[in-house]
Amino acid sequence: MLHSRLPLVVSIASSLLVACSHDIGSQNIGSQDIVREHRLTFAANSELGITEATLDDIIREMNTIVRRPDYAWDAPCGHVRFVKSGTLVARADLPVAGPFEHQVKQLRKLAPSANVLLVSSVGCGKVASAAGCANIGAEPSIMALNSPGYEALTVLHERGHNMGLPHSAESPTVDRQVSEQVGMRYMFWRLGQGHLGQISRECEGFSKPLYPSITSLRGTGSSDPLVVAAAFSSVTDLEESPMAPSRAKLETRQSQAARSAGLTARAYAVIAPPLLEGELPLAEISALDKEDLESIRNLLRGTPNSYWLNACYVLAIAGGPGDVELIENTLTRPITPSTTTSLQGSKPDHISKAGLIALKVGAADSLGMIANRISRLNSQVAKSAVNTLFKVAHIDQASMILGKGQAALSLSRGAQRALSLPQTRESRAFVTRILKSTETAGFHGIDSSGLEFAPLEREDIANMNLNMLELQQRDIISYLKLKR
Repeated sequence: MLHSRLPLVVSIASSLLVACSHDIGSQNIGSQDIVREHRLTFAANSELGITEATLDDIIREMNTIVRRPDYAWDAPCGHVRFVKSGTLVARADLPVAGPFEHQVKQLRKLAPSANVLLVSSVGCGKVASAAGCANIGAEPSIMALNSPGYEALTVLHERGHNMGLPHSAESPTVDRQVSEQVGMRYMFWRLGQGHLGQISRECEGFSKPLYPSITSLRGTGSSDPLVVAAAFSSVTDLEESPMAPSRAKLETRQSQAARSAGLTARAYAVIAPPLLEGELPLAEISALDKEDLESIRNLLRGTPNSYWLNACYVLAIAGGPGDVELIENTLTRPITPSTTTSLQGSKPDHISKAGLIALKVGAADSLGMIANRISRLNSQVAKSAVNTLFKVAHIDQASMILGKGQAALSLSRGAQRALSLPQTRESRAFVTRILKSTETAGFHGIDSSGLEFAPLEREDIANMNLNMLELQQRDIISYLKLKR
């Protein structure tokens, strides 16, 4: 952590507050400005081992991002503040993965005071293991702790959707191919290095008192520069690093990180950022060449890390029959997570418990996707993928991979959902049997050998029905391109 020099910070903070009050149209009561304080109450399954230090890190970073000008065009929001409300609501029955709609339903039922659910992964759109998801104009938001370095940005991005903010651009837009004012904002459809900027629209959105979780405080806005100074000094040194690096410097840093990970620069640019709202960067994946893909394969032959999740998705979209075994091994091999307890100790070359669950659910999803793609090229390899998914769908096998508990149940459900993707004769027979056997949630499937599958929720069943219907009419790539 870098340490700021307080007099300089106060000076900068004072000037920023004046600029921000003009940008966001801050309201005044008498001579006192209003600060919109977002009180975020976090909840998570106790199995994930999330600590208060992790939450403090997230809040601190969020405040720094919205209050600091990272670009010349950046509009710092001095009248917006995020605080952690209370301590983490930790329960053993909260979901760790699964469809967004189910996670929201369970949060409202089991932890109604919370407006942010932390999970390992969230099924959003057509991707089973996304990093974040939220409805536009409605709490709560779901955020997955599976992308080290992007946690605060992800919460901020999804909170922006809660506040009614749209993306600065939609897929398949590439951040470096548009202006900085569009591509380098945290509301861009896909997060990446340097996505720290905001314009007045973001400030205005966060300044609306839409929910009871947003309180209006007097006398602590632009009239109190120390509030901003505290947010700055806790995270970064404004004197040494007042602005985000240029795109050229970002590309240099990205190349260095890619070499460290053993990846080509283009491969790194695709798999390092988190997947938000179930949107895969299909255009960028299709642009990868043989060298790029081989670097991703070599990554999956090495030591597990947080890049593995997106690496599986890339091979599912651009790989061949030979990549099925790599994804199968990723899904079934035992992996021990790191014991990192805060974001400051979190590194991409390690994998947390949340990241491990996300990886397994995502590998199942990826296996279903690649089985669909190669079923006409190599039916035997596709059949092998389907057999692997069928085995992992059994609770006993899922428990051997992730241990007993919510994680194993989530993996069993994820493997069942993934079986709706390949569209082979065997996978269709399995899914048809499940869907015909249940018209309500809570179905416990038991196969002819007496082995049990995790009960499916209504949202699981709806997703599987949709996959079966759509994939009878189009291939998996065309399906993934459809907007949700």
